Amino acid sequence: MKKSFAAALALLITISMASCGNFGRPDPKTVERTNEDQNSSRRSLVDEMFSTDEESSVSDNAEYSIEDDPENFVKVTVENMTLEEKIGQLFFVRADALETGYENKVVNDDSIGGVTYVDDMMIDALEKYHVGGVALMEKNIMDEDKLIKLTSDLQANSDYPLFIGIEELGGELAPIANNMNFDVPLFGNMNEVGKTATAANAKKVGKAIGKYLAGYGINIDFAPIADVSEDDEEVKASSFAADPMMVSDMAVAEIEGLHEAGVMSAVKHFPGYGDAVTNKNNVPVNDMSWDEIMEDDGLAFTEALEKTDMLMVGHIMLPEVSDDGLPASMSQQII
Repeated sequence: MKKSFAAALALLITISMASCGNFGRPDPKTVERTNEDQNSSRRSLVDEMFSTDEESSVSDNAEYSIEDDPENFVKVTVENMTLEEKIGQLFFVRADALETGYENKVVNDDSIGGVTYVDDMMIDALEKYHVGGVALMEKNIMDEDKLIKLTSDLQANSDYPLFIGIEELGGELAPIANNMNFDVPLFGNMNEVGKTATAANAKKVGKAIGKYLAGYGINIDFAPIADVSEDDEEVKASSFAADPMMVSDMAVAEIEGLHEAGVMSAVKHFPGYGDAVTNKNNVPVNDMSWDEIMEDDGLAFTEALEKTDMLMVGHIMLPEVSDDGLPASMSQQII
């Protein structure tokens, strides 16, 4: 799927329906669908969108091609959604949140087991809430076959193609590559990539990770991290460097690599945690003005914002930027 589909999508809904083709589902050359019997009674998204049935809510899309005119294709699709569907499409939830019988503390506790297959309760949740995306955690990752079936079944039971995302950064933060049940390359931490001072190496990492994510039916990587390390002597493992421009070059290169593999990116954590100090409530606080931030931590995001498909906003207080008393991730003023 062309990247323009994701771009057109972003103009209409902040987090809406996922891209189709290689961005939306497992590569048909790699994945064998395991739920055809279950799907036989369901009309596919493509069938609905191009149906001549007057009752079809998206039949007007027949005049547009998702390849040749993605913006209008998405526009018509969104226009024909119900209000409930539009609201649901704004949510990107953990896979365990679809197991509506779970308490929040269970959903958010990564130290205990998580869902590894789609059951009836999750199917009901997908049909009822119309979520736009599902985030996978380490506890949802078992082995290659189970992961492929999980992502395939999630897509099959959603009325619209889903964003399916994971944080697969490389090094310590790579739940798939660090799982012995997966035969994929494990790269070093991002500070090791940054030490090479060669953006092409970051692109290679992004492309390799994107390739195996796409094969498992995952279409977005919550990466790269564009946070600038506050210490140039000891760069954080997840950060490329302490130099904003170096971080920018590396982040853009990794995004390009992911895109070449057919996977979207969500650069994070804007505007950066580098100069933040944790307060008594354990929330990072950056007392810089907006201009100061954009000359330092924020500078690393400038070019990446032109390349990325999504932006993940950091849970960081910016008292000199906004006066709503909320962290950036919850502040309408900042977002």
